[in-house]
Amino acid sequence: MERERHPSDRGQRNDHATDGPTDTTSSADVRMVLAGKAPEEVAALRRGEATPSFTFFTVQLGCDRSWERLGHHLLVMTSDASTAFDEVFRKGAYPTDPPIYVNTTSATCPDDAPPGGSNPFLVIGAPPFQPGSPRDDTFARDYAGRLIDRLDRVAAPGLASSIVSRHLTTPHDWELRFHAFRGSIYGLGVEHNVLAGAFRPLNKCKHVHRLYFAGGGVQPGAGLPMVVQSGKITAQRIARDHPRKNAG
Repeated sequence: MERERHPSDRGQRNDHATDGPTDTTSSADVRMVLAGKAPEEVAALRRGEATPSFTFFTVQLGCDRSWERLGHHLLVMTSDASTAFDEVFRKGAYPTDPPIYVNTTSATCPDDAPPGGSNPFLVIGAPPFQPGSPRDDTFARDYAGRLIDRLDRVAAPGLASSIVSRHLTTPHDWELRFHAFRGSIYGLGVEHNVLAGAFRPLNKCKHVHRLYFAGGGVQPGAGLPMVVQSGKITAQRIARDHPRKNAG
């Protein structure tokens, strides 16, 4: 959370003051911030009944060679997208044959990997974990192995045998590192968004005085450009709600 001090509500100003009204901007998960603090409109959040968005399962690789087909961006398609999306969004299961996005920055920035090497980064859509479900590192390793074998077959022959480092990020990791609700990377699911998912929660909290949000879990949405825009929207809203007063 980031906090910005403003003059007091009575118009007094002290540039060196350490107390007084404070605007708080949170980039943390909305549900985590509001749990236990909001009134009846978000009672479901307090009881843990909210629905999270989907999330990502990622595999970061360091390899001792490169492949011509692994450009900066590569999308490995699936033969049955309907089944893959049904598994994630309806069944809450990891897809058996998912589309795989592969980002290899060393293809355009060679310094991102040792000489002659590469850094494929595999991303697939995954469901949030169920409440109370334990971390399963064995499943994560096996699932990552299946993704690596598939990429080995379709675009990077010899990939599996060239790996010198591997790092997995699961939904449990997203929760552990960022307090993400059940490991979701986009905050609340569409059921809790304005206009049935057309927009994310508002950047100003109506339940807690002078609390604002920024980031991919609120408006205007996820992705670096929109996250940056979210920060600008929030900064503009704070400036409009609580303008600084001229000293004098």
